[in-house]
Amino acid sequence: MASVKELLPVRKIGLHHIAFYRAFFENTLNLADIADQYLETGRNLVDARHTLILVQDALLVVGARKGKAPEQLALLKLPASVRKSVTETQKMLDRLRAIKNQVDGQVQEPDSAVRSAPISFDDFIATFDPDNVLGQEEQLSFYYAEVGGSLTSATEEAKREDRERLALVSEPDDLPLSVAQKALQTLHVKNLERRLVIINELAFELTSNPTLDDPVAGWFHPKIANKLIRAQLDTLGKLVDFANEYGWWWFKHVKGLGQVTAVKLTTWLSQNEHFLEKQIYQHVLKKSKDLQGGVITRIRPPVTLPDEQGAATDSGVFVEGSHQIEPLESLCLPARLDGQQGTNRAPARNNRLAAQNDYEAIHEWLALYKTHTYQSYRKEAERLLLWSLFNMQKPLSSLTTADLALFRDFLCNPQPASLWVARRKFARTHEKWRPFVNPNPPPDEPAALMADPSQEVELKGSMSRESIAHTLTVLGGLFEFLTSQQYLLSNPFKGLPKLASNRSMRVNHRINQRLWQRIQDRLDQVPVADTVAYRTVFAIRLFYLTGLRLSELCAIKMEDFHVQENDEGYLAWYLIVDGKGGRTRDVYLVKPVLELLQQYLTALGLELDPRLNEAALPLIGYKKWVELGPEGEGRIERTPVYHTVIYADIKRFLSELAKELENDAPFDAQVIRSITPHWLRHTFASMLVKTTPLAQVRDMLGHASIHTTSLYLGTEKGEGEKAMERAFV
Repeated sequence: MASVKELLPVRKIGLHHIAFYRAFFENTLNLADIADQYLETGRNLVDARHTLILVQDALLVVGARKGKAPEQLALLKLPASVRKSVTETQKMLDRLRAIKNQVDGQVQEPDSAVRSAPISFDDFIATFDPDNVLGQEEQLSFYYAEVGGSLTSATEEAKREDRERLALVSEPDDLPLSVAQKALQTLHVKNLERRLVIINELAFELTSNPTLDDPVAGWFHPKIANKLIRAQLDTLGKLVDFANEYGWWWFKHVKGLGQVTAVKLTTWLSQNEHFLEKQIYQHVLKKSKDLQGGVITRIRPPVTLPDEQGAATDSGVFVEGSHQIEPLESLCLPARLDGQQGTNRAPARNNRLAAQNDYEAIHEWLALYKTHTYQSYRKEAERLLLWSLFNMQKPLSSLTTADLALFRDFLCNPQPASLWVARRKFARTHEKWRPFVNPNPPPDEPAALMADPSQEVELKGSMSRESIAHTLTVLGGLFEFLTSQQYLLSNPFKGLPKLASNRSMRVNHRINQRLWQRIQDRLDQVPVADTVAYRTVFAIRLFYLTGLRLSELCAIKMEDFHVQENDEGYLAWYLIVDGKGGRTRDVYLVKPVLELLQQYLTALGLELDPRLNEAALPLIGYKKWVELGPEGEGRIERTPVYHTVIYADIKRFLSELAKELENDAPFDAQVIRSITPHWLRHTFASMLVKTTPLAQVRDMLGHASIHTTSLYLGTEKGEGEKAMERAFV
């Protein structure tokens, strides 16, 4: 005879499914709200109804096997409104069609529900989800909630059915209405209590606890499970490892999986950590900007460090209970390495800083800088501090010039690579974060890479000669600051021989006109309606025509545009830019920039004149729903885009173009694949310097020194080449 488990559906049923089923009967909320609370499919009404039927059928099978009476099993059955064949999605589609007809003026006498609709479905999606991040059913659910739609709750359905059953019983005509109502209420309460008792009794026979080896198809809705399976995430264990690997945005690597569904999946995995026996890290559950402190438990091989007498010890050194390299904000230095007794420390009475140790002194220096400069300088100071602690076993304030020469060699080849180098860039909150990143990351096939560890690439974190020179310059500035504030006695970087920086290579990162025309032709093919792609087109062209830095572009607001009128009545447009080093400059906007800007603003549905738009509105941004209250009320706001997003979008665009040219023009493809947003700035400067005085070019680029601008002077070289060609004709 078959066992009960063999008679149950293939889908596993967990406690959250039972809780969902119970809540459906005892809760006064509508089905969409209950589903959103318990299921990975969110407010999708069709999937919620299917899940209810799944649990109902499983309960009926187990109940029959346990010998429950027919009248008891009847209590487990869902209301007729859930079992009926017409899906709730079809009801929503009919409702939306009626609303659209009303908007189009095709309905003369719409009912009250239709009259209340404030916006058509198409207009709602254009505002709420222009990039189609959500699936159609998710869009329908959000829209249905927006226009005030609601479904009759299970409680109301049960009361209605009880009323129908009560009406079949013959009663005296003079029975008071209040008595009938009281009898109805009593019947409903008794039925609800009996129903919940039976569900609770059968739940333990029905439910199971998730394990890492369980297939995702057993726990999640088929349409969601199929997306995970196609990404080779066919078990819960693989899904946990993959999410921990890629953090909050892991779903970007799973085709067709939206953010709403991904959050529900990772929340469910987190709630079942005690069964899975594997942690879901905080950087998976929250975006990096929402994490406080950025500290998580890390799992890495221990690093053996000598104690004060030179003997090996396994005791905790930097982070309580661990021996791993940590980001700067997570470090906890022992007294012997915190720098209070550093050999290069100036007398404490002369110290002008509030800092008492090296860690605090570094942060006082970093506090002088903002945003991107802060992040860049933090990275350099962090690497030196960690190297001093782990490799030299001495505080930062004890480093000598000879030590720094060793540090320079270390930058050429950080070893051991497993301790210092990550195979790709990870969030600072990630357990696999390292101070250096492999310059040749693996191909963008994350699921395949997770499934086959043998594809692990060789880790090399070596820096270019130019990058090392930049690092030493930044750190020399740090030590000069500490010396000037009399925290240190001297700056050991002054004794270090200078490493020549081949800066001419950087300014030669320019795009010739023939190659730029290839890029232009591809830019022209992008439709304006494709919001994200067209934003990338706009960014590339604006870089080329203005020479802005990436961080400067992402910081532009509508209030930064202004106009000056000369004596002849000509209007000159300028962009106020807060540039590197706190230098503010006016960037003149030529006519092609103004035409490009107007086309972009038109695509966004904004005023053609940027000054007529909201002052604080970001030029480069995306639409985001911002909740303003506990009841879900809110509005759509335009939010700035982080610079790494624009960088990735541009690299992706150029990579796709390079792939198209690979067969016909392999060398062009190689160059295009190497182009970054800063190449466009170099190209702008190289073109401008041919016809414009050097001082004006310096001001347009926001350089601190005209010497930097002079590196773009390449006219003599070009003329020399032409002269040689003429001489040897």
